[in-house]
Amino acid sequence: MKRLSEFVRVLAEGKDLERARDESGYKDYSAIEKDLSGVIDRLRAAMASPETRPAVEKGKPEYLTVYCDGASRGNPGPAAAAAIAYLPSGEVLTSRTEKLGKTTNNVAEYRAVILALELSLDLGVSNVILKIDSQLVVNQMNGEYRIKSEHLRELGNRVRQLAGVFSRCEFHHIPRAENSAADKLAGDVIRNERNAPK
Repeated sequence: MKRLSEFVRVLAEGKDLERARDESGYKDYSAIEKDLSGVIDRLRAAMASPETRPAVEKGKPEYLTVYCDGASRGNPGPAAAAAIAYLPSGEVLTSRTEKLGKTTNNVAEYRAVILALELSLDLGVSNVILKIDSQLVVNQMNGEYRIKSEHLRELGNRVRQLAGVFSRCEFHHIPRAENSAADKLAGDVIRNERNAPK
């Protein structure tokens, strides 16, 4: 999986899919898809095994609600993704952020959804409800819109693969005002990166 790790690393730097493919040593996208499928199969096996499934806490909740948001200052510009996991009680469980380098708003939104799903997998829950303020992403993931852009299609396929691990995974659109905590978290990552010593 060294090539796949390198592919993900290059993508995280904000480079496009074609460059990430070439720099990681893949000849075509089908090989990437095959490696990703292998990772997903291992995740499914791990999630199916009580011994290897990490518990959120004693008395694991039935589901988590995860608010996620991607931000790009410039479109394309410096970008980041953020996800905040909430217990059914409404209490914040944990959060996660990711620096994305220079990319577009749409890519950042998709990367935020991927981040949210990876966080949920790490927490070991079977059911997840994602709250997203990007109508485009929600409609594409719910099958109402077709994904026309190839680089977004690749990210959309990754989202579907990760979502397939869960017993239930829902994509809900919310107004931007209701996603202010995740938006602020992503914005803080960008600001901190800009203010970091060179």
